[in-house]
Amino acid sequence: MKKSVLILIALLSFGIGSRVAAQEFWAMNNDGDTLYYNILSSVIPYSVEITYKGNDYQEFSDEYDSTISIPSTVIYNTITYDVKSIGENAFRECNYIDSVFIPNSINCIGSCAFSNSSIKSISLPSSVNYIGEWSFRYCFGLTNFYVPSTLTRIDFAALYGCWFMQDINVDVNNPNYSSINGVLYNKLGDTLICCPGAKQGAFLVTSNVNYIEDLAFCYGNLSAINVDANNPKYSSLDGILYNKVMDTLIACTTQKTGSVIIPNSVSHIYWSSFFQCNQLSSVTIPPSVSSIGDFAFAYCDGLTTINIPNSITEISMGAFYDCPGLTSITIPALVTKIGDQAFSYCTGLSEIKLYPETPPQIVSSTFAGISDTTPIKVPCNSLTIYQGAEYWSNFKNYGCFVGLDNLITRNLSTKLYPNPAKDFSILEIQGPWSSAKVIILDIFGREMKRFDINESDNKLEIDVRGFEKGIYNVLIQIEDLNLYNKLIVK
Repeated sequence: MKKSVLILIALLSFGIGSRVAAQEFWAMNNDGDTLYYNILSSVIPYSVEITYKGNDYQEFSDEYDSTISIPSTVIYNTITYDVKSIGENAFRECNYIDSVFIPNSINCIGSCAFSNSSIKSISLPSSVNYIGEWSFRYCFGLTNFYVPSTLTRIDFAALYGCWFMQDINVDVNNPNYSSINGVLYNKLGDTLICCPGAKQGAFLVTSNVNYIEDLAFCYGNLSAINVDANNPKYSSLDGILYNKVMDTLIACTTQKTGSVIIPNSVSHIYWSSFFQCNQLSSVTIPPSVSSIGDFAFAYCDGLTTINIPNSITEISMGAFYDCPGLTSITIPALVTKIGDQAFSYCTGLSEIKLYPETPPQIVSSTFAGISDTTPIKVPCNSLTIYQGAEYWSNFKNYGCFVGLDNLITRNLSTKLYPNPAKDFSILEIQGPWSSAKVIILDIFGREMKRFDINESDNKLEIDVRGFEKGIYNVLIQIEDLNLYNKLIVK
């Protein structure tokens, strides 16, 4: 389980950070453990929240061990305060706690209160009515979670990334939430909130589900996400979750192996959709895709090849964070911005090739963890511009390309005939090329046939006699270019 800078970046993007000078006072509980407090109300009724020691939650993250008992009241300067809340980040990254006793005075658990901690069990009293966003995120010790009848609000991704959690159970009298086979839903069962990380096998999204919350399936052990054919909002293909019209790819499971070819109906790849799919070796992105969400391919350790289509103009924050298997990347000509940590810790990179003549905007962490001697290839007429551009100037090993690369970009074309075809169709590739992969895909992006050809083959004969009538896509991969043709079988 990885824990890194990505966690902080993701949290900051949601406005969750640590406060300065957290605690206002401290006091010992009956077990001799020192707890830290912020005053919530200095007038009657006096109240405080539990917080962390120091100016930052990381400063004393190992302050506690074993079981911690929170008192219901605490005395400070002769005033008795009610302990009403466990504040944001209070036990975050506490690596040695097993459990925390929560008294009936507590009604709120703040954002990231137990995030990334070692807590193994938690029992919420009936007084708790609110759990903040990310509050139990990456609590790998939690195997079960119980939602009492009084808990009326669970904020975004509160139980995200609990890898070993088997079940989330809900009291039948809870007015807002329900549990079906250990999966958390709203009361009506038509909004899927969180599938526990330890759920295995194929998951079926039933026909009545009309909304799936962000990250509901992220960071889990499922082998596939399937959708009932009668569901009006969602669909699936090869175990990957899409919206109904299949123009948005929502989630791929971490157990997906091998290669994924995204159908050319897709225009948007959702954020974190392939997060930690580390058994994937390649993903083919069609030219229909215009946007790739934040952290979409983060932690895809096994990913060795990725094509970024020419339709992309911006590469999002953390899009390919920590993909050490990538050996080269090609940035298309229209890209104007590459986001924070987009390629950080892609330590296997041996080449970065850029087609934009104007250097894309980057920040200091866009390529963090990558050697400044990594070869950078850019258009020759832009070489000096890249070498002087902010942050691009940090790279020391520049080269440039002319001739064949530009010819491939501008003068490569294909012919496919007859089209429509009944028995055979002929593919001709015109222009300078040496070798190519040709993949025949059905309308859903499923591979039908694959060919490896070289220039001496001249023409490729495609046998379509076993194909059903319909429209197929012919994907032609030449170096870092993807060309598409439509083939009609009659």
